Amino acid sequence: MTNIYDNIEPEQPDEAVLEVIGRAIKLLEETQEERRKKEDEVRQLKSKEDEILIHQLPKWMKDAGLSEVKTSDGRKVSIKAFYSPKVVDYLSFEEYLKKNNEDAILKYSFHVPLSKDDTQKSDELREALENLGVDFTEDTEVHSMTLKKYVKEKDEAGEMDQLSSFIKINKFECAVIK
Repeated sequence: MTNIYDNIEPEQPDEAVLEVIGRAIKLLEETQEERRKKEDEVRQLKSKEDEILIHQLPKWMKDAGLSEVKTSDGRKVSIKAFYSPKVVDYLSFEEYLKKNNEDAILKYSFHVPLSKDDTQKSDELREALENLGVDFTEDTEVHSMTLKKYVKEKDEAGEMDQLSSFIKINKFECAVIK
């Protein structure tokens, strides 16, 4: 890999610094292009794998009347079904399950976002759930973007030491090229 700092001394004029930055950007663009090509290669390889695993082998085995076979080198090849369902009409699905006495798979959960100003409401809700005998879990959270802003403000105020014992902070600088 080319070192972008070759032949550049810190004392040299601003033009030299601009040249280094220009070379760094060129190197970045070359690296990005190389990554894109490799990602395309990986996608093509994954497509070949899928063609063999999902289409060719199952078809050949099914045509031969096999659901499982042991190869000459001792490996076992089986045809198995995999499922990746996504409910698109949850209310109808729930109604179907209840109607068919299959609603035991339903799990009810409630997410009630309350701000710190809603302390009284959260206390009342907690008490009501306890009175109903409902098992519940209680979580508090800080949204990720709110946390980023909070940490940035603490850093700018020089108060990061206060956070380091309970927040893992990975701060880095990155060039932005537009």
